[in-house]
Amino acid sequence: AADGGVDGMSIRLELAVLPVNKAPSFDVVSNVNVFLGAGFTRVPDFVTNPRLGDYDDSEAPWEGYGNVTVTFTPSRAGFFVGDSLSLVPGTNTLEFRIADSVVGGDCQVNVTMRDEGGLLRGGSDTSAPRSFLVAIVNSYVVLDITLGDPAAVNFTLAPNRLRLVAAIADTLSIDESFVSVVSPAGAAARRLLAAAPSVVQVRVQGRSEQETQGYTLTANMVNVTRRLQAEFPTARVASVSSAAFQGNFLNVPSFAFSSPTVRTNETSDSGSPASFPQAIVNLTGPVVAALDAQGRETVTFTVAQKCWQLFRRSGPMVCDGTDGGLFATVPEVSAVCDPICRNATLTVVPTAFWNGRAEFEVTMEGADNVTSRVTVEVLPVNQPPSFSMPAAIPLLESARGVSVPLTGVLAEPPTEDEAADNITAFYAFVESPPNGGVATVAYTPGNDTAVLDVA
Repeated sequence: AADGGVDGMSIRLELAVLPVNKAPSFDVVSNVNVFLGAGFTRVPDFVTNPRLGDYDDSEAPWEGYGNVTVTFTPSRAGFFVGDSLSLVPGTNTLEFRIADSVVGGDCQVNVTMRDEGGLLRGGSDTSAPRSFLVAIVNSYVVLDITLGDPAAVNFTLAPNRLRLVAAIADTLSIDESFVSVVSPAGAAARRLLAAAPSVVQVRVQGRSEQETQGYTLTANMVNVTRRLQAEFPTARVASVSSAAFQGNFLNVPSFAFSSPTVRTNETSDSGSPASFPQAIVNLTGPVVAALDAQGRETVTFTVAQKCWQLFRRSGPMVCDGTDGGLFATVPEVSAVCDPICRNATLTVVPTAFWNGRAEFEVTMEGADNVTSRVTVEVLPVNQPPSFSMPAAIPLLESARGVSVPLTGVLAEPPTEDEAADNITAFYAFVESPPNGGVATVAYTPGNDTAVLDVA
């Protein structure tokens, strides 16, 4: 700088980027199945991929579950004892207990994790929620115990039933409350169970899947037989089977349609389903109905086409094992179960522009031919007339008029409806006529052709 002046200066500035706590993240198992009577349930390795929020470019090391707080929020009050779930202190094991009043269904649980990093400078210490489902799925083993001399022991008498239950419970080292005699019972139950008088049927309820499967081991059955023969010399275990537990064990499978006929309207396309909620009522599922992962019964139905009568034709229905084409697909029946099935929905898809009625036979699967019939009627809906005509007609420049053939003239879309309404008149006009042209249609009622004249 001239004359000793200063033409610049420098200042040293230090910038510090302060750390901000980031929320932890994690995943959890998606579903937990619990068996009735299991007491405290523990789920090891419940949390997966746990990560703490980082303070620098590298991810903060996971320091264990002692430095985080995990909170559980059930969606269904009263499902768990005290509405509480927790991790066993210092571990990754989930622990909870289902309330004794809960005998089925499921509950979604939301989970959040909070670390010790705090909220300073706008930080975050709580994770986004994760969720999992706890479902009750139960099981039991059925023992068929054959007596060589059925007259020797009467198992309709309470003392003999108590001796039988005590012997099985003691041999399997379980509480007597998990053992019950289900046959012999009343006449209806004997018919249902197909049990001969010489067969005693006992249900042993498992507290876990492993325990239930263990009951079927040969060694266990040998021990049960020996113990029973000490009490009842002619007894032996004839067969052992395992099935899903549900509330229909001694009930007779049945269902009924709320109305013998259901009705829907004719449609203009073959992709419009019509549903009838609670078309089936008073539903009792089969004894062998399995449970899904959420502890709900699974009851299925098959639908068979029987008879039909199309459009507005008179006379009896045609019974040839089809629906005459009235429906685009075979109707479906789906049970509504929460957790026991009580009713079902009927869904049909009518063929476009068709109307009439058809009869179907619905059968409950696994229920020894429990069937019922229903008639589905598709009511006619007035549809616009239809006809065909050429898309274009070439003309000479000197032409003064033209006649255009109209074909396929129908009062309704082409549905084979023999009772179609008559066409009363045609209306035609010429758009932007060069010489004030006039359009008329020559048509004789009842014909399927006409002529459009343009002057």
